[in-house]
Amino acid sequence: MSLGLIIGLASGYFGGILDSIITIISNIFQGLPGMTLMIALVGILGADNKSLVFSLVITSWVGFSRFVRAEVMRTKQETYIEGMKCFGASHLRIIIKGIIPNILSNCLILFTTRIGRVVLSVSGLSYLGLGIQPPTPDWGAMISEAQKYFRTTPHLLIAPGICIIIFSLAVNLLGDALRDYMDVKNDSIKEF
Repeated sequence: MSLGLIIGLASGYFGGILDSIITIISNIFQGLPGMTLMIALVGILGADNKSLVFSLVITSWVGFSRFVRAEVMRTKQETYIEGMKCFGASHLRIIIKGIIPNILSNCLILFTTRIGRVVLSVSGLSYLGLGIQPPTPDWGAMISEAQKYFRTTPHLLIAPGICIIIFSLAVNLLGDALRDYMDVKNDSIKEF
C-alpha cells in the first residue's frame, strides 16, 4: 500500500511525463498474472520471508497506485486545493495537508479488502512450498502437510481451510463496514 500510495500520489499530482511513464509501467505489471509472477520471483530469489514480501509488493502495488492516482486527480481539482495554491503552499504541503487526508479513508478501505487476497496468495505459495517455511506455522503449509492424512484425519485439512475462509471473510466484511460508515459519514456532511 505504501509503495502504491507514493507512486499514485506522484503520478496523479504532478501528471505530465511522470504520469505517462508510471502509467506505462503499471500497465505492464497489470498485464502479468500476479500469482505466476509471485511464483517466479520466489523461485528465483529463494523461499524465505524477504522474497515472499518482495513478491507481494511487486505484484500488488499497481492496484493501489491506480486507485490513488484517480483519487488524487479528482481531489486536486477541488477549490480548497486551488486556494492552497493561491496562498503559496508548497507541493509537499498541498499533498500532506490537502490531498492525503481526503484520500486516506478510501485507501484504508481498499487496503482492508486487499488483505484477504494477500492471505490467499501467501497460503497458496506456502501450499506449494514457496511461502513461509517451517517451523513457522502457516495455513497453506498446514494444508499441504495434511494432504497425506486426509483419509484418516480430515480435520487436519479442513481446519486450516476454514480458518483461511473465515479470516478472509472477516477482513472483507470489515472493509465493507468501513465503506458503509464512510458513505454514511459523507452523506451526513453533504446534508449539512
